[in-house]
Amino acid sequence: MREFFRFLLSRIRFICLYVLSVGSVLLITALTGGKMDTAWYIWLLNSAFFVMLLGYDGYRYFRRLRFVENLQKSIGELPPMGDDIEKTLVAQIDELKQELADCRLKLYSNKSAEMEYYTLWVHQVKTPISAMRFVLQDMDGEQAAVLEQELFKIEQYADLALRYVRLEEISSNRVLDHCDLNKIVSGAVKKYALLFVYQGLTVNIDKLPCDVPSDPQWLAFIIEQLISNAVKYTKQGGVSICWKDEALVIEDSGIGIRAEDIPRIFEKGYTGYNGRLDGRASGIGLYLCKRTADGLGIKLSIKSEPSKGTQARLRFVDRLWTE
Repeated sequence: MREFFRFLLSRIRFICLYVLSVGSVLLITALTGGKMDTAWYIWLLNSAFFVMLLGYDGYRYFRRLRFVENLQKSIGELPPMGDDIEKTLVAQIDELKQELADCRLKLYSNKSAEMEYYTLWVHQVKTPISAMRFVLQDMDGEQAAVLEQELFKIEQYADLALRYVRLEEISSNRVLDHCDLNKIVSGAVKKYALLFVYQGLTVNIDKLPCDVPSDPQWLAFIIEQLISNAVKYTKQGGVSICWKDEALVIEDSGIGIRAEDIPRIFEKGYTGYNGRLDGRASGIGLYLCKRTADGLGIKLSIKSEPSKGTQARLRFVDRLWTE
Protein backbone atom coordinates (compact mmCIF):
# COMPACT_ATOMS: atom_id res chain seq x y z
CA MET A 1 0.00 0.00 0.00
CA ARG A 2 2.85 2.37 0.79
CA GLU A 3 4.33 1.77 -2.66
CA PHE A 4 0.97 2.54 -4.27
CA PHE A 5 0.74 5.91 -2.51
CA ARG A 6 4.32 6.65 -3.51
CA PHE A 7 3.34 5.94 -7.11
CA LEU A 8 0.35 8.30 -6.91
CA LEU A 9 2.57 10.98 -5.37
CA SER A 10 5.05 10.61 -8.21
CA ARG A 11 2.18 11.17 -10.70
CA ILE A 12 0.59 14.09 -8.82
CA ARG A 13 0.99 16.52 -11.76
CA PHE A 14 -0.81 14.15 -14.11
CA ILE A 15 -3.64 13.65 -11.61
CA CYS A 16 -3.96 17.40 -11.02
CA LEU A 17 -4.13 17.97 -14.77
CA TYR A 18 -6.96 15.44 -15.05
CA VAL A 19 -8.89 17.00 -12.17
CA LEU A 20 -8.38 20.50 -13.62
CA SER A 21 -9.52 19.54 -17.13
CA VAL A 22 -12.62 17.65 -15.98
CA GLY A 23 -13.48 20.32 -13.43
CA SER A 24 -13.17 23.01 -16.11
CA VAL A 25 -15.60 21.19 -18.42
CA LEU A 26 -18.18 20.74 -15.65
CA LEU A 27 -17.78 24.32 -14.44
CA ILE A 28 -18.05 25.91 -17.92
CA THR A 29 -21.07 23.77 -18.76
CA ALA A 30 -22.83 24.78 -15.55
CA LEU A 31 -22.04 28.51 -16.01
CA THR A 32 -23.16 28.64 -19.64
CA GLY A 33 -26.37 26.77 -18.99
CA GLY A 34 -25.42 23.82 -21.18
CA LYS A 35 -26.66 20.29 -20.84
CA MET A 36 -25.10 18.63 -17.80
CA ASP A 37 -25.81 15.19 -19.23
CA THR A 38 -23.30 15.90 -21.97
CA ALA A 39 -20.79 17.23 -19.44
CA TRP A 40 -21.16 14.13 -17.27
CA TYR A 41 -20.71 11.96 -20.35
CA ILE A 42 -17.49 13.80 -21.18
CA TRP A 43 -16.36 13.37 -17.57
CA LEU A 44 -17.10 9.62 -17.67
CA LEU A 45 -15.26 9.19 -20.97
CA ASN A 46 -12.22 11.15 -19.77
CA SER A 47 -12.20 9.21 -16.50
CA ALA A 48 -12.19 5.88 -18.35
CA PHE A 49 -9.23 6.96 -20.48
CA PHE A 50 -7.50 8.36 -17.39
CA VAL A 51 -7.91 5.12 -15.39
CA MET A 52 -6.65 2.99 -18.30
CA LEU A 53 -3.64 5.27 -18.83
CA LEU A 54 -2.89 5.43 -15.11
CA GLY A 55 -3.23 1.64 -14.82
CA TYR A 56 -0.78 1.03 -17.66
CA ASP A 57 1.63 3.58 -16.22
CA GLY A 58 1.33 1.92 -12.80
CA TYR A 59 2.06 -1.48 -14.32
CA ARG A 60 5.28 -0.16 -15.87
CA TYR A 61 6.20 1.64 -12.66
CA PHE A 62 5.88 -1.42 -10.42
CA ARG A 63 7.59 -3.66 -12.93
CA ARG A 64 10.58 -1.34 -13.02
CA LEU A 65 10.48 -1.02 -9.22
CA ARG A 66 10.71 -4.81 -8.82
CA PHE A 67 13.56 -4.86 -11.29
CA VAL A 68 15.51 -2.25 -9.35
CA GLU A 69 14.97 -4.21 -6.12
CA ASN A 70 16.32 -7.37 -7.77
CA LEU A 71 19.17 -5.34 -9.21
CA GLN A 72 20.39 -4.62 -5.69
CA LYS A 73 20.82 -8.36 -5.14
CA SER A 74 22.31 -9.28 -8.48
CA ILE A 75 23.28 -6.99 -11.32
CA GLY A 76 21.90 -8.41 -14.54
CA GLU A 77 20.89 -7.23 -17.97
CA LEU A 78 18.78 -4.09 -18.00
CA PRO A 79 15.51 -4.13 -19.98
CA PRO A 80 15.19 -2.01 -23.12
CA MET A 81 14.47 1.61 -22.31
CA GLY A 82 12.23 4.05 -24.08
CA ASP A 83 13.43 7.64 -24.38
CA ASP A 84 16.91 9.04 -24.95
CA ILE A 85 17.42 9.93 -21.27
CA GLU A 86 16.83 6.36 -20.16
CA LYS A 87 19.09 5.03 -22.90
CA THR A 88 21.85 7.36 -21.74
CA LEU A 89 21.44 6.21 -18.15
CA VAL A 90 21.53 2.55 -19.21
CA ALA A 91 24.71 3.20 -21.18
CA GLN A 92 26.32 4.75 -18.11
CA ILE A 93 25.24 1.79 -15.97
CA ASP A 94 26.70 -0.66 -18.50
CA GLU A 95 29.93 1.30 -18.46
CA LEU A 96 30.07 1.21 -14.67
CA LYS A 97 29.33 -2.52 -14.70
CA GLN A 98 32.25 -3.11 -17.03
CA GLU A 99 34.45 -0.93 -14.85
CA LEU A 100 33.42 -2.97 -11.81
CA ALA A 101 34.20 -6.23 -13.59
CA ASP A 102 37.65 -4.92 -14.57
CA CYS A 103 38.33 -3.82 -10.99
CA ARG A 104 37.31 -7.21 -9.65
CA LEU A 105 39.57 -8.97 -12.13
CA LYS A 106 42.46 -6.68 -11.26
CA LEU A 107 41.87 -7.16 -7.53
CA TYR A 108 41.80 -10.94 -7.92
CA SER A 109 45.00 -10.85 -9.99
CA ASN A 110 46.78 -8.64 -7.43
CA LYS A 111 45.62 -10.84 -4.56
CA SER A 112 46.83 -13.97 -6.31
CA ALA A 113 50.19 -12.36 -6.98
CA GLU A 114 50.41 -11.26 -3.36
CA MET A 115 49.65 -14.77 -2.12
CA GLU A 116 52.27 -16.26 -4.44
CA TYR A 117 54.83 -13.75 -3.21
CA TYR A 118 54.20 -14.41 0.50
CA THR A 119 54.19 -18.16 -0.07
CA LEU A 120 57.51 -17.95 -1.91
CA TRP A 121 58.92 -15.62 0.76
CA VAL A 122 58.02 -17.98 3.60
CA HIS A 123 59.60 -20.95 1.86
CA GLN A 124 62.72 -18.96 1.02
CA VAL A 125 63.17 -17.58 4.53
CA LYS A 126 63.06 -21.09 5.95
CA THR A 127 66.38 -21.85 4.25
CA PRO A 128 68.46 -19.33 6.26
CA ILE A 129 66.49 -20.28 9.39
CA SER A 130 67.50 -23.91 8.94
CA ALA A 131 71.10 -22.86 8.31
CA MET A 132 71.17 -20.71 11.46
CA ARG A 133 69.68 -23.53 13.51
CA PHE A 134 72.35 -25.89 12.17
CA VAL A 135 75.07 -23.46 13.25
CA LEU A 136 73.50 -23.05 16.70
CA GLN A 137 73.78 -26.78 17.30
CA ASP A 138 77.56 -26.37 17.68
CA MET A 139 77.22 -23.43 20.08
CA ASP A 140 76.77 -23.51 23.84
CA GLY A 141 76.08 -20.98 26.51
CA GLU A 142 73.44 -18.45 27.38
CA GLN A 143 73.78 -16.48 24.17
CA ALA A 144 73.14 -19.58 22.09
CA ALA A 145 69.98 -20.26 24.12
CA VAL A 146 68.70 -16.73 23.53
CA LEU A 147 69.46 -16.94 19.81
CA GLU A 148 67.68 -20.27 19.58
CA GLN A 149 64.54 -18.80 21.15
CA GLU A 150 64.56 -15.78 18.87
CA LEU A 151 65.13 -17.98 15.83
CA PHE A 152 62.13 -20.07 16.80
CA LYS A 153 60.02 -16.90 17.05
CA ILE A 154 61.13 -15.80 13.56
CA GLU A 155 60.01 -19.12 12.16
CA GLN A 156 56.62 -18.80 13.86
CA TYR A 157 56.16 -15.27 12.51
CA ALA A 158 56.90 -16.55 9.00
CA ASP A 159 54.31 -19.29 9.36
CA LEU A 160 51.84 -16.75 10.72
CA ALA A 161 52.30 -14.60 7.60
CA LEU A 162 51.56 -17.61 5.41
CA ARG A 163 48.41 -18.44 7.37
CA TYR A 164 47.28 -14.85 7.07
CA VAL A 165 47.33 -14.84 3.26
CA ARG A 166 45.67 -18.27 3.14
CA LEU A 167 42.90 -17.35 5.55
CA GLU A 168 40.37 -16.65 2.78
CA GLU A 169 40.87 -20.18 1.45
CA ILE A 170 39.80 -21.91 4.64
CA SER A 171 36.24 -22.53 3.44
CA SER A 172 37.44 -24.25 0.26
CA ASN A 173 40.59 -25.94 1.62
CA ARG A 174 39.30 -27.39 4.86
CA VAL A 175 39.12 -31.18 5.05
CA LEU A 176 37.01 -32.55 7.89
CA ASP A 177 38.39 -35.65 9.58
CA HIS A 178 38.37 -37.51 12.89
CA CYS A 179 40.85 -35.41 14.87
CA ASP A 180 42.68 -36.87 17.84
CA LEU A 181 43.11 -33.93 20.20
CA ASN A 182 45.75 -35.83 22.17
CA LYS A 183 48.06 -35.95 19.15
CA ILE A 184 47.34 -32.39 18.02
CA VAL A 185 47.83 -30.87 21.49
CA SER A 186 50.95 -32.97 22.17
CA GLY A 187 52.42 -31.85 18.85
CA ALA A 188 51.68 -28.20 19.62
CA VAL A 189 53.24 -28.44 23.11
CA LYS A 190 56.28 -30.22 21.69
CA LYS A 191 56.65 -27.46 19.11
CA TYR A 192 56.81 -24.85 21.88
CA ALA A 193 58.81 -27.06 24.27
CA LEU A 194 61.84 -24.80 23.82
CA LEU A 195 60.00 -21.79 25.26
CA PHE A 196 58.49 -23.86 28.08
CA VAL A 197 61.96 -25.02 29.11
CA TYR A 198 63.73 -21.66 28.89
CA GLN A 199 60.94 -19.86 30.78
CA GLY A 200 60.68 -22.58 33.41
CA LEU A 201 56.97 -23.20 32.85
CA THR A 202 55.06 -26.38 33.53
CA VAL A 203 52.49 -27.97 31.27
CA ASN A 204 49.71 -30.34 32.24
CA ILE A 205 47.66 -32.22 29.62
CA ASP A 206 44.64 -34.31 30.61
CA LYS A 207 43.11 -37.07 28.55
CA LEU A 208 41.40 -35.55 25.51
CA PRO A 209 38.82 -36.84 22.98
CA CYS A 210 40.08 -38.56 19.84
CA ASP A 211 37.01 -38.15 17.63
CA VAL A 212 36.55 -34.41 17.20
CA PRO A 213 35.36 -33.48 13.67
CA SER A 214 37.55 -30.72 12.26
CA ASP A 215 40.38 -29.94 9.87
CA PRO A 216 43.59 -31.23 11.54
CA GLN A 217 45.95 -28.58 10.12
CA TRP A 218 43.77 -25.55 10.79
CA LEU A 219 42.79 -26.87 14.23
CA ALA A 220 46.47 -27.39 15.06
CA PHE A 221 47.12 -23.79 14.01
CA ILE A 222 44.48 -22.47 16.43
CA ILE A 223 45.82 -24.55 19.33
CA GLU A 224 49.42 -23.54 18.59
CA GLN A 225 48.51 -19.85 18.60
CA LEU A 226 46.64 -20.15 21.90
CA ILE A 227 49.56 -22.00 23.48
CA SER A 228 51.96 -19.42 22.05
CA ASN A 229 49.98 -16.61 23.69
CA ALA A 230 49.81 -18.54 26.96
CA VAL A 231 53.59 -19.00 27.06
CA LYS A 232 54.24 -15.43 25.92
CA TYR A 233 52.31 -13.82 28.76
CA THR A 234 53.11 -16.32 31.54
CA LYS A 235 56.16 -15.70 33.69
CA GLN A 236 55.45 -18.14 36.54
CA GLY A 237 53.44 -21.32 36.86
CA GLY A 238 52.42 -22.96 33.64
CA VAL A 239 49.74 -24.03 31.19
CA SER A 240 47.04 -26.67 31.65
CA ILE A 241 45.03 -28.23 28.83
CA CYS A 242 41.91 -30.28 29.49
CA TRP A 243 38.47 -31.24 28.18
CA LYS A 244 35.68 -29.66 30.18
CA ASP A 245 31.97 -29.16 29.43
CA GLU A 246 32.35 -30.37 25.84
CA ALA A 247 35.11 -27.86 25.15
CA LEU A 248 38.89 -27.85 24.89
CA VAL A 249 40.22 -25.57 27.62
CA ILE A 250 43.70 -24.00 27.49
CA GLU A 251 44.41 -22.15 30.72
CA ASP A 252 47.51 -20.33 31.92
CA SER A 253 48.63 -18.57 35.06
CA GLY A 254 49.88 -15.48 33.26
CA ILE A 255 49.31 -11.77 33.62
CA GLY A 256 45.73 -11.96 32.34
CA ILE A 257 43.74 -9.49 30.27
CA ARG A 258 41.96 -6.37 31.42
CA ALA A 259 38.16 -6.45 31.35
CA GLU A 260 37.93 -3.50 28.95
CA ASP A 261 40.16 -5.32 26.44
CA ILE A 262 38.20 -8.59 26.36
CA PRO A 263 35.47 -7.44 23.91
CA ARG A 264 38.09 -6.35 21.36
CA ILE A 265 40.79 -9.02 21.60
CA PHE A 266 39.64 -10.68 18.35
CA GLU A 267 39.79 -7.44 16.36
CA LYS A 268 42.47 -7.22 13.70
CA GLY A 269 45.49 -5.28 14.95
CA TYR A 270 44.13 -4.71 18.46
CA THR A 271 46.86 -5.28 21.06
CA GLY A 272 45.27 -3.97 24.24
CA TYR A 273 47.08 -2.97 27.42
CA ASN A 274 49.37 -6.01 27.46
CA GLY A 275 50.33 -5.47 23.85
CA ARG A 276 51.30 -1.87 24.51
CA LEU A 277 53.49 -3.00 27.39
CA ASP A 278 55.15 -5.65 25.27
CA GLY A 279 55.67 -3.39 22.28
CA ARG A 280 56.13 -6.36 19.91
CA ALA A 281 52.53 -7.55 19.79
CA SER A 282 50.91 -7.37 16.36
CA GLY A 283 47.29 -8.07 17.28
CA ILE A 284 47.10 -10.69 14.52
CA GLY A 285 47.32 -13.99 16.43
CA LEU A 286 43.91 -14.00 18.13
CA TYR A 287 42.32 -12.39 15.08
CA LEU A 288 43.50 -15.30 12.93
CA CYS A 289 42.40 -17.78 15.60
CA LYS A 290 38.89 -16.35 15.63
CA ARG A 291 38.59 -16.21 11.85
CA THR A 292 39.88 -19.78 11.54
CA ALA A 293 37.58 -21.03 14.31
CA ASP A 294 34.57 -19.43 12.64
CA GLY A 295 35.54 -21.07 9.35
CA LEU A 296 35.67 -24.47 11.08
CA GLY A 297 32.43 -23.97 13.00
CA ILE A 298 34.23 -23.78 16.35
CA LYS A 299 33.14 -21.36 19.06
CA LEU A 300 36.22 -19.65 20.50
CA SER A 301 35.87 -17.67 23.71
CA ILE A 302 38.31 -16.07 26.13
CA LYS A 303 37.92 -15.47 29.86
CA SER A 304 40.55 -13.68 31.87
CA GLU A 305 41.32 -11.59 34.92
CA PRO A 306 44.41 -9.46 35.48
CA SER A 307 47.11 -11.32 37.46
CA LYS A 308 44.93 -14.47 37.54
CA GLY A 309 45.58 -15.92 34.12
CA THR A 310 43.61 -16.51 30.95
CA GLN A 311 41.31 -19.31 29.85
CA ALA A 312 40.65 -20.05 26.18
CA ARG A 313 37.79 -22.39 25.28
CA LEU A 314 37.23 -24.16 21.98
CA ARG A 315 33.68 -25.49 21.84
CA PHE A 316 32.93 -27.85 18.99
CA VAL A 317 29.38 -27.62 17.68
CA ASP A 318 28.85 -31.37 17.41
CA ARG A 319 31.28 -34.12 18.35
CA LEU A 320 28.94 -36.87 17.16
CA TRP A 321 29.57 -38.22 13.70
CA THR A 322 26.60 -39.33 11.64
CA GLU A 323 27.14 -41.93 8.99
